[in-house]
Amino acid sequence: RYTLYASNVATPDQLGLTRRAEDSFQQYVTLGYTVAISPRTLNVMRVGYNRSKQDSLFVPLFPNADSYNFLPGPNRTFGTAGGIEFGFTSPQLVTGAPITRLGAPLNVPKSHLQNLYHFEDKLSYNRGSHLIKIGFEGKRYEIRSDTPAAQSGTYLFSGSIRDFLENRPTLFMGLLPGSTSLRYLHQDLFGSYIQDEFRVRPNLTLNVGLRHEFVTLIREKFGIESNLRHPSDQATTLGPIFRNPSLTNFEPRAGFAWQPLKQSTAT
Repeated sequence: RYTLYASNVATPDQLGLTRRAEDSFQQYVTLGYTVAISPRTLNVMRVGYNRSKQDSLFVPLFPNADSYNFLPGPNRTFGTAGGIEFGFTSPQLVTGAPITRLGAPLNVPKSHLQNLYHFEDKLSYNRGSHLIKIGFEGKRYEIRSDTPAAQSGTYLFSGSIRDFLENRPTLFMGLLPGSTSLRYLHQDLFGSYIQDEFRVRPNLTLNVGLRHEFVTLIREKFGIESNLRHPSDQATTLGPIFRNPSLTNFEPRAGFAWQPLKQSTAT
């Protein structure tokens, strides 16, 4: 089975000076193989691959956009020109709605790519009054994420229109020189289970089983990961961003199906 989905959406700003382009591309491939090993044993295997890509780009519609880059040096990833955010009620222009931004949005451009590899195998074995099911599942997540917030610099004016006209910003946001927002993340998921459907009587079936499912820690390919281990820390600590609580994730299950009357379809 193969599925493909693609879309493109372009949204201009209120003044028609810039355009935000949203590109999405997704494809899914699944292969399955079912084999009857014996009259009592059935095996079902599936492998799959999913690839999803989403880009959000900022496209200036005015000339010499590079000259409005508020940070020195070339743009790091994509897009040109910086941004100006208004934290006050700005004049209502063109559309009759307040203007809240000029130039690049704070969270654009950005790019997100995910590869997902999936494998599962299920075995069913019927012996007497027992139907035993055993299964395994594995998933591999690989993510390439680039979200350079304010990569060309963004000024915030939160006072009044006079502050903007007299060039008195409240603050400036931008990536530090030499920094990068590009991350290559990966994580694995594993799950296994065993289940027994025991037909105790013609009208009574018991279901008991146990599943163990856990994930590995999210890691960055080049070790670019850190967090605050304690609220009082003055700086971040390099290394895994959290402890793994899933290793002991055991999930028992129990149930029954009972048909009280032989001539009834109620269960």
